[in-house]
Amino acid sequence: MSESLNSSRWVRVAVWLLLTLAAARGLALVLHDPLIGLANNFDMIRVQACIDAYPVRDESIAPWTNSWQAPIERYRFLEDVDQPCFVSSEALVAFAAWPMMRWQAAASEDGSFSLRIVGLAKLALMLIIAVIAVSVLLRSRQASGALAVALLAAVVAMDPAVTQYLNGFYAEFSAFAWAFLAAVLLAAGLGGRSPGWWLPMLIFLAMVLAILAKIQYVALGLIFALALVGWMLWTGRRPDGRVTVAVVLAALVGGAAQLAHMNSESTTSIRHANLTNTVMHTVLGSATDPHRAAMRLGLPEHCGDYAGESWFSPLMADGHPCPEIKQMSRVRLLWLGVLEPVTLGRALGRGLIQVRPWLGPPVLGRQAGAESAPLPPSFFTLSDWLDRLPVGVFAVLFLAPPLIMLLLIPTARAGQLGDSLVFGLLLTAGLPWAMLVTVVFGDGLADVAKQSHLGTAALLSFWLLLAMRLISARTIHDPAYCDDSRPRICDVSLGRESSP
Repeated sequence: MSESLNSSRWVRVAVWLLLTLAAARGLALVLHDPLIGLANNFDMIRVQACIDAYPVRDESIAPWTNSWQAPIERYRFLEDVDQPCFVSSEALVAFAAWPMMRWQAAASEDGSFSLRIVGLAKLALMLIIAVIAVSVLLRSRQASGALAVALLAAVVAMDPAVTQYLNGFYAEFSAFAWAFLAAVLLAAGLGGRSPGWWLPMLIFLAMVLAILAKIQYVALGLIFALALVGWMLWTGRRPDGRVTVAVVLAALVGGAAQLAHMNSESTTSIRHANLTNTVMHTVLGSATDPHRAAMRLGLPEHCGDYAGESWFSPLMADGHPCPEIKQMSRVRLLWLGVLEPVTLGRALGRGLIQVRPWLGPPVLGRQAGAESAPLPPSFFTLSDWLDRLPVGVFAVLFLAPPLIMLLLIPTARAGQLGDSLVFGLLLTAGLPWAMLVTVVFGDGLADVAKQSHLGTAALLSFWLLLAMRLISARTIHDPAYCDDSRPRICDVSLGRESSP
């Protein structure tokens, strides 16, 4: 027992050191001069409109115009701009920071405020989420699980590929933050102790907010639910009923709300653009015979003439050459997959190649006052490491997690993996592929790297969790899971050690 207590003590120290490192990394980026952020490519406008905040620049430039060359630091409130508010949980963060924006705007000479206020609010939210997560795990004496969360917070959550979204209004941040909280709390709820009533409520709230971050995450709740089902099948255990209800309800409520949003008038142009990019650019562009594929999708044969064209092609300015696509159901893609599996496989392969860079499109500037400037070299990011990998090696890293989980089934059933880790590995192994399929057949190949941002974060998290499992399996023990009915069995979130 003393060994377990000593192990738990040094793990606690490591946890708080890692969280301190996470805070330092986040602050260094938010407070950097010039401002670091991802330049606006119209995605920010939809959230800015919710609080009527627009960049300070020459009056000849329309407030809703994008600024892809560089992020703009100073913003001001303009209540006479008629732009629709896009339904997203990202807007909640903007509303939370709104009083501070108003205060700084009132105190400034030109009535403006700095986007760093938004960045600091988001950073505080991410750190609060990390502290809540590790506190829940430490209170339930899952020290190794807390260490894993702290490591992910310092390495993945505070990677510039994530924190570049702090000084701005992009929804990628909210999707990552709320999905991170939901995953950690759900894993904690499977750790062996009764979760009480508040944990399922937090799981429900975090999952719904993650789903509502972006329309691409309409099925995110289903992915969580499938990971939970996989956990039950592999471990032979059932979670607390309240946890199961929270996951199912969140998937239904969040998914239904996002479906309603996707089919509302406010998203009509987005829906048409996504269908065009999916069908014309991606699917027909991947078909051996585009005309035959078009007819199998229920479209006129002439639509095959425009295979490879996207919503942004010059010909769209004169009218859509295949307007029937706007009314097509994506269910038809399933039938095409039966008739032409190679076509859909080729489309996924093209998408996989475009998953990198994790930082997103290089054309978007990342430093204020510059022209398409990249991230300063002083900021380390795992995106650079991923970019340097040969395509084949990256493909193996992407494809391997589900296979590794299949190989780990015997150890999971034998109890050699901790219950929390089984769920964490299942979720992070499946999420990259789920995101790739959703993006390729939901948005097409227009912006794969940015839209699959959460999937890449999950991929890196999987390999970090697996590495930590191998390193700590026999060195970290959580006394909370010792079973006195047997000589010594300590079930920990990153491994289980037993001795006669």
